[in-house]
Amino acid sequence: GYDLTWEEWVSFVHSADRESVTSQMERSRKEMNDVAMEYKIVRKDGEIRFIYSEARFEFDKEGNPLRKVGIVHDITERKKAEEELRISEMRFHEAQVAARISNWEIDYTTNNHYWSDEFCRIFKINKAKVQPSMELFLSLINPGDKDFVSDSMQEAFKTFTDSSLNFRF
Repeated sequence: GYDLTWEEWVSFVHSADRESVTSQMERSRKEMNDVAMEYKIVRKDGEIRFIYSEARFEFDKEGNPLRKVGIVHDITERKKAEEELRISEMRFHEAQVAARISNWEIDYTTNNHYWSDEFCRIFKINKAKVQPSMELFLSLINPGDKDFVSDSMQEAFKTFTDSSLNFRF
């Protein structure tokens, strides 16, 4: 291992995170509580890395602190993947709006329904005021197509097959 002084350790913490990290560590020290946090560090070569760390106190039988131990995990790749996913989702949303295309899904295990923001916009549904459901979805369909759509969807659900339908709303 490599022993660092408090000052040496803090010098690695990115300046944007230093106040928060030192504040959390100081509070943990005073209250002798566990601490878990994410923050950025700047390596000696200038590379910025994302870190997840946990630290906890170990106490003797009388409740006196013996030491503080912890782990540090480099989560840079995970953070990059999260950012790439966020950007991809933003672009997907923008593409749906531009093309006036929407999507929906049903989770069979929970029976939860998801309607994209564009789906709600197309049908002038206030997403905050409605609970997506099969009944509400079917109520949006033109009465002349409702039985066909309902039967086709039930068949797809029963047989676990993909389906593509054209119908009027």
